[in-house]
Amino acid sequence: ASTRWTLGADAGAQAMTAAVANTATPVTVHAWASLPVLQATAISTGANDFACAVSAGQVFCWGANDSGQLGDGTQQPRGVARAVHADVQFTDVSVGFAHACALSTTGDAYCWGWNAWGQVGDGTTTDRWTPTRVNAPMPFVQVTTGAGYSCGRTQVGYVYCWGIGSDARTITSPLLVTTSVQFQSIQAGGFNPCGVANVNTLYCVVDMQVYGPGPTMVVWQPAAMGAVPVTASASSVNQVCGLTTSGVANCWMMSQQRMALWSIGQAATVQVSGAERFVSIRSGFSSVCALSASGVPYCWSAGTAGMPSVPSQRVAALAMPQGMRFTTLQASLDFSCGIATTGVAYCWGQGDNGQLGDGDAGTPHARMTPGAVLRGK
Repeated sequence: ASTRWTLGADAGAQAMTAAVANTATPVTVHAWASLPVLQATAISTGANDFACAVSAGQVFCWGANDSGQLGDGTQQPRGVARAVHADVQFTDVSVGFAHACALSTTGDAYCWGWNAWGQVGDGTTTDRWTPTRVNAPMPFVQVTTGAGYSCGRTQVGYVYCWGIGSDARTITSPLLVTTSVQFQSIQAGGFNPCGVANVNTLYCVVDMQVYGPGPTMVVWQPAAMGAVPVTASASSVNQVCGLTTSGVANCWMMSQQRMALWSIGQAATVQVSGAERFVSIRSGFSSVCALSASGVPYCWSAGTAGMPSVPSQRVAALAMPQGMRFTTLQASLDFSCGIATTGVAYCWGQGDNGQLGDGDAGTPHARMTPGAVLRGK
């Protein structure tokens, strides 16, 4: 006689062990064994062991969920990607320390998760377990998140930020950074959002304090980058990088606290061995990843052997299965994710809380090569 078992569609770590006839070894059947892989057009990773991606206009998240950062209305960790609870079509998503923000097709920003410093942008400091519309004065064309703050860029290049200030006060609704600089792009990651502005010049927001009746911000430009045009930027907790027009990453070590910059070190040039050049660069909480023209990812961390402390350093490529190439790459604290040329989302690194999206949300494990993210119901 045979017995049929039914497992839940997604439990992060559901499994069943059964004795199989004519075998001496029990077989473990996981609930996620037959789940499809996640096709994605945008992806982002967070320092607090979670990630999100956009798939067919929906945002899917997976990993840790202690502050509701998965946006599904619960605090249950997920080992596979689950859709956030929102009746909105999205085009992009950015993941911070324990919160996330997404951009809708109408230019509205929605944020959710940890909100102790007002980084959700709804005028409160209450954690939000589902996407909540940001109190923005105008539509955005880009959103980006860091450690306790969020920023949005408008069509004309103005940047608004909200969340923790350098004086440890909360800014719960979007605040205009400056009208003197118009940004072409902006990227958060650590404590300082940095972006490309005006004529391919790198700027960083380094002060967000409350003076008198209202908050103000100032911007700071690394003097050494002034003569070197950049096309993209990346900022982590202790380094800022600019991608030059020749495909080389110039990076600086930084000493900082929250959004205040105390000192900046000597510039280091990061480049690929051989003739390849970088075409894009993205940051995480403490890491930076760059993608070469052929779709090969390269990653390094500030203050480690991978982050240059001398003026020039070459970095090694990530080990990948034969023929795998990426179009998008995102770094984090101890794991990374990307989108392959096939459109499938992949993650690798530490997977203790389900952040690899491989189905396991409760067992400490690591993946040294990219593994496909699974899509739950």
